Amino acid sequence: MSTAEHDLTLLLKGMQKAVRMCQLVNQQGFVNKEILLQGWRDLDTGDASIVFVGQQNACILIQKPPGDDTQVNVEAFQASPEAGPVLAAKGALRWDFPGLAVVLPTSSFETLDFQENLASFLEQASLEPVNEFEAKAHKAGVEVIETRDTTNPAIITQFLMTLLESRGERLSVPLLRKRVRDDVCWDNAELPWRRSPFWLALRVCIQRLFSRMGAAMGRVLYKTLMCALMGQLLDDCLGNLPPECCYMLKAKLCRRLAKLEIEKENLFTRNRTEPLQVLATVETKCRQT
Repeated sequence: MSTAEHDLTLLLKGMQKAVRMCQLVNQQGFVNKEILLQGWRDLDTGDASIVFVGQQNACILIQKPPGDDTQVNVEAFQASPEAGPVLAAKGALRWDFPGLAVVLPTSSFETLDFQENLASFLEQASLEPVNEFEAKAHKAGVEVIETRDTTNPAIITQFLMTLLESRGERLSVPLLRKRVRDDVCWDNAELPWRRSPFWLALRVCIQRLFSRMGAAMGRVLYKTLMCALMGQLLDDCLGNLPPECCYMLKAKLCRRLAKLEIEKENLFTRNRTEPLQVLATVETKCRQT
């Protein structure tokens, strides 16, 4: 096994651990403090913790960088865009992640009081809406809460991150730019249909973790994972969905594989490196599907 494949294996194991912990922490729709604290106590060097605070429209990614046990990186970002920019965008909405990043000394992060207070804050923020940060609209000259729009995540991305910065320092990280194809489908509904902010938060965190392998390689690995997920979805849907829906999924998977092949060839030609075995394995499985 090459060094790159060994690093990728460790990264995938840590990513699987982070996603499973995120599922447990948010399984009831809010942040479970006790499970979150247990997950933080089990964090090893190279591990990550994903905390989705749905009530505040925000997500936090906590990482212990591989090979460095002296610091902990904390990134925060908004999970769902406001309706205005989505409706105004022609095509996909270009969005940069994260909103803010802070680095903390490991000695501070692993303090029992610090973790207790931070976990309590996140649990309470995930349970209680804060009127000051709700979207507002003016009706008949009166300011009212606009329930059809998204919440301002400032209580996490600004207030909490500023407090954390006082224990550490601001961290400059390479930004991840995504083309977010969000929708706002009003359809005379009290609450318009929106794409899942939790799904977007997971994808952003996973791509941020893949970027440890380098920006270009991380992009290829992320797209490979999306192909694997779509292939598994197609396997699960056969016999359960109408044929036209399965055909649509198949066409979407084929387009993703074609784009992935082009990006992979450009990457390995430019860097003169050998393709990773995991890429070939996923492509073979998708073609069988």
